[in-house]
Amino acid sequence: MANKTSSTPRIAAVMAAHNADATLVQAVDSLLIDGLPVDVFIVDDASRTPVTKLFKKLPSYVHVLRQDANVGAAKARNIALREILAKGYDYVAVMDSDDIALPGRVSKTVEFLQNNPQVAAVGGWAHCVDEDTLETLYDYCYPCDYKDICKQQYWDASFVHSTVTFRAEALKKVGIYDEGFPVAQDYELLCRMAKYYPVANVPEFTLLYRVSSKGISSKRTSRQRLARFQVQCRYFSPFHLWAWLGIARSAARVATPTPVVANTKKAFKRLKGLFRS
Repeated sequence: MANKTSSTPRIAAVMAAHNADATLVQAVDSLLIDGLPVDVFIVDDASRTPVTKLFKKLPSYVHVLRQDANVGAAKARNIALREILAKGYDYVAVMDSDDIALPGRVSKTVEFLQNNPQVAAVGGWAHCVDEDTLETLYDYCYPCDYKDICKQQYWDASFVHSTVTFRAEALKKVGIYDEGFPVAQDYELLCRMAKYYPVANVPEFTLLYRVSSKGISSKRTSRQRLARFQVQCRYFSPFHLWAWLGIARSAARVATPTPVVANTKKAFKRLKGLFRS
């Protein structure tokens, strides 16, 4: 898959924001850390404080699409993506309103896509950090090779969503987020993309991913598990062992109460700690 290139590619970033008053401006500013021109399209998903009021002066490269009612992440991102794709940008970077891009988040992923015209999307690794102190709690280091990514995606996600940069041409061909997935829409899109085109990760840390101290509610956790199971069913391949293992694991987790899964995870972590000591 080829893509027209120029000395300065046209890059857009898509961001959905709902009541992200404390973090949004920092997230936007971090996208410019590499010095590349990036147009940031923010869908203000009916925030209590309008996004435009968070800036002393709205930069010319920031485009705010205000929604009167909360539409959710998938639909919000699609509102921006339709505008971005219609304007003819070459690359689309995804960014969440509470994360922080590190040097290389944009430049290295765009460079990778320019040097690998067959690749449709590329992400990177992320430090998962405390939302207040930004102290690293753990890391996401997903596979980088296309075959390893496909194998992993039968089991679970292979990308940190806020590290991904898409080739706009590929998004036009395979489609944008499936709004039938209120959660796990990123997992579904990247599974769909990987079905038609090679995808990759760069083996470098490109993001600080904020982890909420409040965690995720049991209800939302259950929804995420069910959505992941539905995605795996949609892209199930009966000739791959990992597809069967992924389906079996997700089915078991959907059927198991959330506290049981959480306690099991804690037990495994304690066992790992004992073996390391």
